[in-house]
Amino acid sequence: MSQTKVREIIIDRFKEDLIGPVDGINEELFKDPDYNYHSGKLYPTGEDINEIDKDDMNEGFSTKSTSHDFCDDQVKKFKQVSSMGLSCMLNSEKDPTINIEINFGFYIKSSVVEENEDGESKEINKWDRKQFTNNFQLKLDDKYENFSGDLECKILSSLVDDYPGYFYSSEVIPRLHLKTRSIDKNKTSFSIFFINGSRSSDVNKVILFQTKLSVSSDSQIFLELKNKTNEIYTKNLTKTYSTGHTASTKEFFKDGEIEKISTSWVPEYFHADIDPDGNELMKNIDFFADELSEMKSNDLIDKFKKLASTYKDWLENEKPKNPSKLQEDRFKEIGSIIQRFNSSIDFLEKDKNSIKAFQLANKTILLSSKFANPERKFKWRPFQIGFFLLSIESILNKKCKYRDIVDLLWFPTGGGKTEAYLLLTATLLFYRRLKKGGLDKADSTAMFTRYTLRALTVDQFNRLATMVVCAEFIRRRELGLSANNDLKNSFSIGLYLGGLSTPNKVKDTDPRSNSSANTDWKNIYTECPCCKSKMAWRLEGNNWNLTHPENIEECELSKLIKVFPVKVIDEEIYKYPPSVLIGTIDKFVQIFRKPNLVKNLFGLKDGLDPPDLIIQDELHLISGPLGSMAGAIEHIIDEYADNPKIIASTATIQDAPEQILGLYERGSCLFPLDFTNPDDSFFSVKKKSSTGRIYIGVTTATSRSPTYLLQLCSAIQMQSIQDKRLERYKDFIDPYTTPVFYFNSLREIGVADGLLKDDAIASMEAYSTERKESLRKKIEFEELSSNTESKEIVNIRARLEKKYGNKDHLSGLLATVMISVGLDISRLGLMTIVGQPKTISEYIQASSRVGRGDVPGLVITLFNEFKPRDKSYFETFNSWNQDMYSEVESSGVTPYAARAREKILPALLVGFAVKELNLYEVNDFSISESDAEKIKKDVLPKILSRISKVDSSVRDEANKELLKILDIWKFRRKIPHLWSDSRPEHSLLMSAEAAVTSGREEYLVEHQAFSAPNSARNVEPSVNIEGRIFLTNSILSGETGDGGV
Repeated sequence: MSQTKVREIIIDRFKEDLIGPVDGINEELFKDPDYNYHSGKLYPTGEDINEIDKDDMNEGFSTKSTSHDFCDDQVKKFKQVSSMGLSCMLNSEKDPTINIEINFGFYIKSSVVEENEDGESKEINKWDRKQFTNNFQLKLDDKYENFSGDLECKILSSLVDDYPGYFYSSEVIPRLHLKTRSIDKNKTSFSIFFINGSRSSDVNKVILFQTKLSVSSDSQIFLELKNKTNEIYTKNLTKTYSTGHTASTKEFFKDGEIEKISTSWVPEYFHADIDPDGNELMKNIDFFADELSEMKSNDLIDKFKKLASTYKDWLENEKPKNPSKLQEDRFKEIGSIIQRFNSSIDFLEKDKNSIKAFQLANKTILLSSKFANPERKFKWRPFQIGFFLLSIESILNKKCKYRDIVDLLWFPTGGGKTEAYLLLTATLLFYRRLKKGGLDKADSTAMFTRYTLRALTVDQFNRLATMVVCAEFIRRRELGLSANNDLKNSFSIGLYLGGLSTPNKVKDTDPRSNSSANTDWKNIYTECPCCKSKMAWRLEGNNWNLTHPENIEECELSKLIKVFPVKVIDEEIYKYPPSVLIGTIDKFVQIFRKPNLVKNLFGLKDGLDPPDLIIQDELHLISGPLGSMAGAIEHIIDEYADNPKIIASTATIQDAPEQILGLYERGSCLFPLDFTNPDDSFFSVKKKSSTGRIYIGVTTATSRSPTYLLQLCSAIQMQSIQDKRLERYKDFIDPYTTPVFYFNSLREIGVADGLLKDDAIASMEAYSTERKESLRKKIEFEELSSNTESKEIVNIRARLEKKYGNKDHLSGLLATVMISVGLDISRLGLMTIVGQPKTISEYIQASSRVGRGDVPGLVITLFNEFKPRDKSYFETFNSWNQDMYSEVESSGVTPYAARAREKILPALLVGFAVKELNLYEVNDFSISESDAEKIKKDVLPKILSRISKVDSSVRDEANKELLKILDIWKFRRKIPHLWSDSRPEHSLLMSAEAAVTSGREEYLVEHQAFSAPNSARNVEPSVNIEGRIFLTNSILSGETGDGGV
């Protein structure tokens, strides 16, 4: 509750400083209020937007002239905002009466004489605030049917009599404008606007501050503008009754019925937390890891059966008496999930190795959890056990009929998706060994897990690595082994990234032979999860080993593990295939370049087993150009891995079945699914009482410029923790001391860096002076973007964990899309989103980085009035936020579009043929006529079959292109290299970038290497352009004033 109070005070402070009045309705200001308040203002009609005159600015509220995407360039074209309003729909059956209320303040300027300490007199300006609040009733009779015009409003006309020196003519005063339109005989569209029709005098600028317009009625006349529902839901439907114009709106309810609508300049939306403990039917079913790890098999099976039967009972209770077609379909979908639960339970009951593996996995997770939080008694959430039962049979049993189904864990951010697949991974690791005859048996790579972003991969690697290390500890303890000195038969993990993050070869890292060797990779996973001591990478022979320091008696792990089973160098990963391989999807393009090495990861040597599981986290990010490339890459991975099980996870996705079909050519199963109530899927329910996350919107409409508004909002946030009202809550302010600023591009973050470090600090000084409070000291920001090096990502993440008062505490973080997935820092509570992100899923993912766990979250979004999308979202702020999950955009995946085929088909055909013809270790990659016929007979049908299922319309064109590629290949002779960018005439493949650089215009050229993707990121090849500055003789001689370029 104390942190909730802190959030409440920060919100109040934000509104006071941004809109005013700070000192009450009768405040006196000794600064121009136009420079003191920056939202909620209406200027006189027709007044131009001018650049800020720095001579008129009060000290501390200055801004630099900068160009910014958020964006000042468009502002000069527009007039100052002089009106705002709202629209709603009315039930006009009985000529309704509307109560209209107007609120605003204005400041009258005068001069006063002030005497300083020396007795000298000085004339200074003073502004006295006046409050206007009044209301009147409007009966919507025939006179106002299909009406458009100003309303006669005597209460506004009285302003001329009451303040003749300010409002000097009844013809130019604030006014109300009404528009109505009859939709049908019982429904009327109602729009009302408040307009500042005043004119400024030489003395007073007639700006209206803290403006608010409200409409209300004692009878139930407000109708829904939009009902966000479908044929499935019958409960907790979201309803929208109003939309704003320039401002947003706030709706007030009484006994479940709407009674009032007001405009709002800083709208708020409360997003309730999800209870991952599920429906109340689950309250007597617990899954504590320590109990599961020791439970008798029969009792464990009974517990699983109770979960499945309770789930079935819930489904039956939720089914309507007369279900619609869509409800019937959803009922069957959930019913099939329950069938899979029962099928997995039968499998577990019959296969004793699977139960043993599950219990060992629980011991592993329990140990890992103890290291992270010794006080926590680890308990599985129902959806995590549910997802386990959904997927486990199809992971462990290659013949399971659900093996080809992609299971998608669809759960809100911060709910525990990572733990769900950690359980599946650990169970698989133990099961493969037990199935071979014992935990001492050797095994190959059991699973891949892929991410789309480097930062997320590194972050999640730490969690997976700890799990694998704990699994190895449990394995050694079960076998009664002593401390290891090598990694023979160990469970192990490998990090598979690009060469800029992790080395490709051991020789590139050896400081004895390479003085410039990259050492950044040594900062990855260097802290023992148990004792927190610093570990070290040591080069022993030709292998790098991550070793634990000696003689740490209190370290439980080091008693059995001296060398941690972690590999990050490609050469070692290929040589010693790890049990778990984690990497970016880009890295798997290496399957085309180095199949002789990559094949080891797929168990294609010495009779090893192929991987059984592929995990794709943040599935929604595999879209667009990346999705197009990924779909083709998944095809060859599927071939090399021999039909592995695929599971995926996301919190934000639309049209998942279509995306999964395009990526994997498989059916899909989304879990968990809601039924008649969108707030209750049995495995998760919306909490009735929670700290939740509050979203706040701010528009640039009445600010002097978007960049200036960013400066002020950031200053208010950073200085707010010094508010005197927070003195009694000092122990609870930590979540709001490291605000995260989210930007849509690197360009924006570059501009903001200087703005926040310089101008915002000047504004903080001004706020602290005005409020007579101490200035916050030590302002230090870090940046987390694609420009951030891997070693810095680790350091920044560690600093983000440091609480207020710690010497390494961060005052703020500037970030881009890099933080929108996977960054899990539980202490963060405050974020500013600068401009609406490009997609709603990005908005959801980014804002979910704060307010996790029990921390009350606060998200402030700055909307640019001059961008139509931003303006629309702000004006419908509440309705849009309550529907944001259902408004997530569909993800497009077109792996076999024409341009994608040009880039991927040659590599795809070659990749399949290398495996089919066993060309891994050959010295000549040319093929014979019989080889070509074998490829035509055995390889082409596999490729074309997938293309047909994903997009049958391009099958014939793809077939022609594949045959053309094959013809060019079979007529080439003596091809000593599979891939070479420097000798295309002696190579089968070359990078698309090298092909472009060589001047090639066609993607297929006879007697030349085929171009192939070097990355999964772009459909088009990229080239590096280097800019250089040069000086001409005329410049050097001073003959011209023009600069050289």
